[in-house]
Amino acid sequence: MNKRSIAAVMILAAAMAASTLLSVSSLGVLPFDAADFWMEPFSSRTSYADCNAGDVLHGTFEVIQDGDLFPGDQTKYDIWLIEGVDFFIFDESNYNLWLEGSYAIAAYANERVSALSWSVRVPESGRWYVVYSNGAVFRKHVTAMSSRSGSAWLAFLVVPSVSVGCFLLGFFLLGRFWSGRQSVVPTGEIRH
Repeated sequence: MNKRSIAAVMILAAAMAASTLLSVSSLGVLPFDAADFWMEPFSSRTSYADCNAGDVLHGTFEVIQDGDLFPGDQTKYDIWLIEGVDFFIFDESNYNLWLEGSYAIAAYANERVSALSWSVRVPESGRWYVVYSNGAVFRKHVTAMSSRSGSAWLAFLVVPSVSVGCFLLGFFLLGRFWSGRQSVVPTGEIRH
């Protein structure tokens, strides 16, 4: 192997290490939804995050006030203390069932809540949905924040493995380079 080949392989190994480290960078807290929104009567609002098994979804929300009975109505109905919104976290298949009106199992559910701080560990990889549902005739003003935190054990496994792998690959390639050179012995024979 010549020096260019070794350099190319080392650059490839460094690129693989960098891409692995970038994929592990999801270990921090990544907000995927921060919003201040109005929910119309009998409506829902959904956000989602692509997660790995063991990730944690967490967040908070609060129903600020109920709005008008109908848009344009001047009579206020401020009963947010006794009637909030329904809150669900679904995996993709159960979310689709919920959309169809079929029986769906939520990983987390809390109904008619006006303020909540929540946290759920994701049992399997995939797309996970955070759903706010207003089943009342009143408009709802909601402030919400949702985040995803990655699994910390992955960093302790992947980062050292990639580092050791790159070191061993470089050591192996340098050894092959130096042992592949031909040497001349005094008898005139060529040894490989």
